[in-house]
Amino acid sequence: MRERGWIVLGAVLLIAGAGTAARGAEVDLGGELETSIRSDFVWRGRVISDDPVIQPGAVVYADNLSASARGTWALSSDDDDTWDSRGDLVLDYTGVWRKQLLSAGAVAYIYHDSGVDSQDDTFEAYLGYSIDVPTLPAVTVYYDFQEIEGWYAEFSVGHSFRAASDRLSLDLGASIAAADEEYVRNVFVYPADEDTGFAGARAEEAGLVDLELSARLVIRLEERWSLSPGYTYSCLLDSDIRDAVDAAGSDTASSIVSITGALSF
Repeated sequence: MRERGWIVLGAVLLIAGAGTAARGAEVDLGGELETSIRSDFVWRGRVISDDPVIQPGAVVYADNLSASARGTWALSSDDDDTWDSRGDLVLDYTGVWRKQLLSAGAVAYIYHDSGVDSQDDTFEAYLGYSIDVPTLPAVTVYYDFQEIEGWYAEFSVGHSFRAASDRLSLDLGASIAAADEEYVRNVFVYPADEDTGFAGARAEEAGLVDLELSARLVIRLEERWSLSPGYTYSCLLDSDIRDAVDAAGSDTASSIVSITGALSF
């Protein structure tokens, strides 16, 4: 089943690359390398690890096409837990028309494969739409076509406040997301544990999933270097999901602090 996901990712890359080449030899190339340390790893409302994680990543873009890779590793974790050790690969193509941006792409989530509870790799395709105005409203719809076969949709807003020197900026953001029944049932599932006597728990209903609020201070040290301390608050919204998470003894809300260093090129 994994081969289908890689075929889709390859097709996105080939189509987008052909479109870029067709526009001519002059291509705007660039990219960024960054490394983040975060106090917790929370993904779409679910606490994957409440221990600190390190997240190195890179993005390369050529005109409207970009490709990025990011890894996540818990700094203190059970070796058998593969949820908090994974790589995210993203291919994206974004078209701009006046103040409107339309994006399409694919994502691969590649998990560490050792241990008895290995998490299966999975793949998503997505479409996004945003408007280039001060609050940058955007909606992105993801479809997992590999392990989950379900939908996750996110609405977000954000704004960057810049200092006169352009060496300092404050980035604020907020998002709210919803998912269908298949997505909820497959992501918010907690298997039974014979050792502890836990009977297992699972959310069953579609609905609002999570709310996220974020603030990040971007400090430009030199022309290409930056350092960004940040804070994120994440919480689950749906009562059915919260009940399953509570039963599993996990957190339904998290406060995450982070520090990110980046080099653009």
